[in-house]
Amino acid sequence: MEEAPGLPDAAPIVSCRSESAAGRQMQRDDFEVKRFPGIESVGLSDSPSRLRVAIVTEEIIGPVRNGGIASTYYHLAKGLAAKGHEVHVLFLKGAVVQDETPEFWVERYAEFGITLHYLEVPESPVWAASPNWQRRWAAAYEWLRDQDPFDVVHTSEWRGGLVYALMAKRLGLAFRDTLFLVKTSSPHIWNRHYQMLPITDTNLVTAAYAEQQCVELADVVIGGSAHLLSFMDRIGYRLPETNVFVQPNIVDFSNVPVTDSRPGPPRQHGDVVRSRDLVFFGRLEARKGIEIFCSAVDLLHERGEIPDSVTFLGKYGGKLAAQGGLSPEQYLQEKAESWDCPVVTVTDKNQPEALSFLAERDRIAVMPSLIENSTMAVYETLEKRIPFIATGVGGTPELVAEADHAACLVEPTAQALADRLSAALRDGQLIAHPRFSNDANLDVWYGFHAHLGDLIEQHGATAAVASLVDGVDRPGPPVGSMSHVVLVRRGDSLEDLVKACHDEAPDELVLGYTDRNVRTAIQGVRGLLDEACPRVQVVNCIGQTSGTALNTLVAGQTCDAVLVADGLGTLPESGFFAAARQALTHRPRSLFTTFFSTGDGAVGVPLGSDVASHVLTSRAYGPEVFAARADTLAAIGDFEPYDARHGTVHEYVTRAAGNGHDLLVLPEPLLSWPAADEDADELRGDQLYAYLKAKPLIDTTPLAQRKILLAALSGAAGRPVGTVDEWLLRTDSVDPDDTQWLIPSTWGPESMRAARERKVAFGLNTAQSEIWLYARGPGERRFHVRGEEVPVELFATRGTEGTEDYLTVSVFRLPPTWTPATSYPLMWGLYDGAEKLRTVFLRVNKVGARTFALSGRVPALSTKLLAELVEKHPDLKGVPAAEWVVENAPTDPAEVVERSRELLDSEPDGAPVSPRSGLKAPARGDGWSLGDWLTGWAWDRDVEDRVLHVAVVRDGEPVLVVPADVVDRSLEAVAGRGLHGYRVPVTAELLAGGELHLQVWEDASPVYRGGLYVDRDGPEPVLRRLPDEDEKQPAAQDAPTLEAGHPSVGAAARKKRTWWGTR
Repeated sequence: MEEAPGLPDAAPIVSCRSESAAGRQMQRDDFEVKRFPGIESVGLSDSPSRLRVAIVTEEIIGPVRNGGIASTYYHLAKGLAAKGHEVHVLFLKGAVVQDETPEFWVERYAEFGITLHYLEVPESPVWAASPNWQRRWAAAYEWLRDQDPFDVVHTSEWRGGLVYALMAKRLGLAFRDTLFLVKTSSPHIWNRHYQMLPITDTNLVTAAYAEQQCVELADVVIGGSAHLLSFMDRIGYRLPETNVFVQPNIVDFSNVPVTDSRPGPPRQHGDVVRSRDLVFFGRLEARKGIEIFCSAVDLLHERGEIPDSVTFLGKYGGKLAAQGGLSPEQYLQEKAESWDCPVVTVTDKNQPEALSFLAERDRIAVMPSLIENSTMAVYETLEKRIPFIATGVGGTPELVAEADHAACLVEPTAQALADRLSAALRDGQLIAHPRFSNDANLDVWYGFHAHLGDLIEQHGATAAVASLVDGVDRPGPPVGSMSHVVLVRRGDSLEDLVKACHDEAPDELVLGYTDRNVRTAIQGVRGLLDEACPRVQVVNCIGQTSGTALNTLVAGQTCDAVLVADGLGTLPESGFFAAARQALTHRPRSLFTTFFSTGDGAVGVPLGSDVASHVLTSRAYGPEVFAARADTLAAIGDFEPYDARHGTVHEYVTRAAGNGHDLLVLPEPLLSWPAADEDADELRGDQLYAYLKAKPLIDTTPLAQRKILLAALSGAAGRPVGTVDEWLLRTDSVDPDDTQWLIPSTWGPESMRAARERKVAFGLNTAQSEIWLYARGPGERRFHVRGEEVPVELFATRGTEGTEDYLTVSVFRLPPTWTPATSYPLMWGLYDGAEKLRTVFLRVNKVGARTFALSGRVPALSTKLLAELVEKHPDLKGVPAAEWVVENAPTDPAEVVERSRELLDSEPDGAPVSPRSGLKAPARGDGWSLGDWLTGWAWDRDVEDRVLHVAVVRDGEPVLVVPADVVDRSLEAVAGRGLHGYRVPVTAELLAGGELHLQVWEDASPVYRGGLYVDRDGPEPVLRRLPDEDEKQPAAQDAPTLEAGHPSVGAAARKKRTWWGTR
C-alpha cells in the first residue's frame, strides 16, 4: 500500500514490550505503523450541497449510554443534520435501549432533525453458522434495500452489521448510487490479540469474519488510527487498494456541556498542573488497564509516595481473568482496603458529567489501557485541557503532540506507570498538546461531506459514486454465456431439474454420472431437458472419482462462466443466472452464491468464505454449489481427485479463499436446497467431509498446528463430549464457582413458531442449574434419568388437564451428587399407561465438577423462550393465564411490614451498576385490591448475584421496602431475572393515601410502570397503574415493541418486503 502523509501523520509508537503487568501481558507489535492520507485528500467544500445520509450502527448515544462508537456517530449525526443534510440512523440492536424508552429517543433525535429507526429482525428461522448475527445482518441489508436510495451510508466494521449489503454492492447488484464509508473501530480479533485471550464463542468467530469483510468490501475505509489499519494489514486483512484513510473521530465538544470549576485562570495546553488526586478514567475492566493502575498505586505506597486520593471514574466491566475471576467491584474493594488514601468509585456519570467531575478541581486523569484504537478518553482530556497520563498503545500516540509523548505516555506496565505517577505527584503533570486541532478536524469532516454533495449535484449519483470508488472494483469482460455443470448422484430428482430449467435455463447444461443407474435416469428425461435448454451435454464419467468427474465436466463446458454442483440437491431458481452473470462481470475473481430456500420454510444464509466458521460449523459456505468464471476456475486449479460423496466442492472453496478468490453472497434466495437440515446433519457425521473442508489448511500448517486442527475436526464425525469439536462455551464466566455449560453450536436458532409445534421439550436454566420440562396436551408426564423414573416439581400450568390446551412446566434440579466424567441420558414425555405418546431425549454429560455438556437431536430451549411460550402461546388465546409456583415468597403481610421497618432503619447499599426493574400486570382485572400482592422484578444485570430492594414511595418518603429475592420463573423471559422477583402486600395503609411510586431502593430509580394511584370510585379502593402520560417512564426494561405506525418504523413499513418471511 502506498504510504502518503495524512491527517494526522502516523506517530512513532511508544515501545510496548511484553512485560508482566499485574498478571496481564501486553502483545509486542511486529509491524511498522504505516501512513495513510486523510479524507481531505478526496476534496473539501464549503458549499451548501446536501446529502441523504444513513448511519447504520450497533451503538449510538441515547439508546446506548456511552462508548467510542456511540459517541462518534452521535456527533456525526448531529453535526451533519445541523449542516442541513437529511440524516437517518438505523440502530441495529432494535428497540432495546439502556435508558428511557425507545419512543423517547426517537422523539429526542427528531428534535435534532434526525430520524431514528430501530431495526426489525424477522423471527423466521434461518440456516446459518451464527443464526442471530446473520439474521440481523440480512435484515439490515433488507432495510437499506427497501429505502429510497441514500447518497452516503456510514457504518462501523464492529460486529459486521452491513456485511451482506457490502457484498451486494461489490457484486454490482445493489446500491450503485450509494457510497459506503466504513469506520474501523474494534474488531474482535484485535481485541483478543492484544488481551491475549481466546475466542470463547463460535458466534464471534463468524462476527470476526463479517468485521473483516466490512473493511475489505468497503467503498471507503476511514480509520481512527493508522495503528489499527496497520494491524489489520499485518494479520491478513486485504485492505482495499485505494480509498483507505486515517481521520480522527468526529467529536463536537460544543454539544458537550462541561462545567470547569477549577480555580484561577483557564488551563492551557503546556501548563504543568500540581495535583495529588488521581482519577482512573475509563471502563473498569482489564482492557482499560485497571490492574496496571492498581499495581502502580501499590508501588507508590511501597515507595511512600501516597496520593491524596484515588477515584475510579467509569462503568464496571467484566470479571478479571488474571485475578481469579474477581469482579472489578470486588477487586477494587480489596485494593482500597490496603491503601492509605481515600478511594472513591463513581459509576453513574455520563460524558458531560464525567468531564465536569475531572474539571471540578485539578485532578490527574490516568488511562493505562492495554490497547486502544482512537480512544475517546484522550480526545476528551486533550480538548478540555485536563492533565493525563496514558499508555502509549495502539493509536493513542497519534492523538498527542509528539513533543509531549515522554511526559504523558508510558509503556503498559505497572513499573513504568508508577514512575511517571511519582514524577507527576512530585513535580506536577503537563497538560498535553493535541496532535491536531479538533475545530479543524470538524471542518474536514463537514467539508468532505459538502464535497460529496457537490460531486453528486454536478454529475449525478451514479457517475459521482463510480468516480469515487474507481479502483475499488475491477470489472472484467462481460459474462455472455453461462453453463450449469452437475455431477448427478443416485437418488437425485431429475424432474426438479427439468422444472428449474423451464423457470430459467442456462446457456448450456452439462450432466455427468459415475453410476450406470443414473445414466438410465438421465436418458428418461433427456427429451424434456433438450426442450428446456439451448444445449445439453451428458458425459459418461464411470470409473472416475467424483473430483476427477467434476474436472472432466468443467473442462468440457463451453461458456464464459459455470455453476458447479455436486448433485442436484440444490437447484437455481428464476433469476439466479441473470444475477450471476452480472456479479461475475463486476467481480471477476470471486466465486458467487446466494441465500437459499429450504424445505421447512427457513432461509439459508451462507456467509461466504468464512473458512474458520465453516470448519467449526459446516454452515458458512452453504450448499456444495457455486458459480465462477471459467478463467477463474482455471486460475484456481482442478478439484481434488478424490472419491467423496461430500466435501469436494467445499474443499475447493476453502482453497480458493486462500488464494484470494472469495465466495461472495447475494443476500436474496435464488437457490433452493430443500433438504438443507437433513444434509447438514449427514455432514456432521462424515469424517472425510470434515477433513476435506479443511484440507487446504491442513496441507500448509506446521506439525503442531496440524494436530490441533485435526483434533478440532473430530466433532464433524459426531464424536462424544471430551473431544475438541463443534461445542462452544456459552457462558463468559471465568469464576470457578460458576457452572459452565457446553452447548452444540449447531443447535439452530430459537423461534416461537418452531417451539409452538412441540408437544414436549427440554429447557435449560443456566442461572440455577435446572432442566425445565415442558409438555402440552393430555397424558401423564414422566421423567427418566438413566432409565429410572424420577419425580419432578411442577411449577407452571395453563389450561384444563386432559385437554389439548393443557400446558405444564416442571423442573429438575441437577443433583450435586452426580459424578464427573459421567453421562446422564434424560427422557421426558407424555404417556398413556405403558404407551409413549410423545417423548424427547437429552444427554447431559458432567464433564467436570461444575462443567456440563448437552447433546441431543432436538435442541433444548432457553428458559426465556419457554417462559414466553407459557405466557403467550399463539394457540392458547382465550385460555386463562398460566399459574406459576414461586419460591421464597412471603405469605404474611404482617411479617413483610415488620421486616420493612428493619430495612427502613438502615441505609441502602451503593447504587447498582445496571439496574433493571418492572411491575407485572395484576393477576386479575386491571388493579390490585386489599390482600393482593404487587409483583415484579428488580435486579442488577451486571452483578446478578446481588439482591436489590424495592421501595413503595409516597410523597417522596418510602413507606414499605421489600427485598427482590423471590424465585419466580415466570420472569425468565429475560434469562436470570427469575431469581430477583419481589412481592409487595397491598395493605390498608397503601390504599389510604395518594399516589404511590415503586423505586429501586438503592438508587431511587423508578420501577418500570411502577406508578400507581388509588381508585375510590368502586365499592372498595383499588390500586391502578398511572396512565403512561402521567408517569415518566424509565428505561425500557425488556425489548419493547413499537406500534406499527410509530415514526421510527414508518419509512420501512412503507416499502417493506420481507422475502424470508413470505417464502
